[in-house]
Amino acid sequence: MAGADQPPQSEPEQAEALREERAARYFARQLDDPSPLLGTEIDAWLSEDPRNAIAYARMAQAWDKAALLRSAPPAPDHDPRRPETHADRQGQDQQ
Repeated sequence: MAGADQPPQSEPEQAEALREERAARYFARQLDDPSPLLGTEIDAWLSEDPRNAIAYARMAQAWDKAALLRSAPPAPDHDPRRPETHADRQGQDQQ
């Protein structure tokens, strides 16, 4: 459903949004309870339309990228709104 400041979606856009939503639900359910019955249900949905498999693969890829971000070291304390000064660089050299 389109928000107040977004134009209404076309039918193909709505279908794609529903496909992405269903892929997300299936992916989350599979993570929570990887039962053979659910696997069979997901496999049937994936085989219905190649776009379903693409949506599911995108969800898996997003999950993998999020896992990489969670395992990355924290960013150094730096305020991107404040440009680095010569004094900042000198302080780093002395450490």
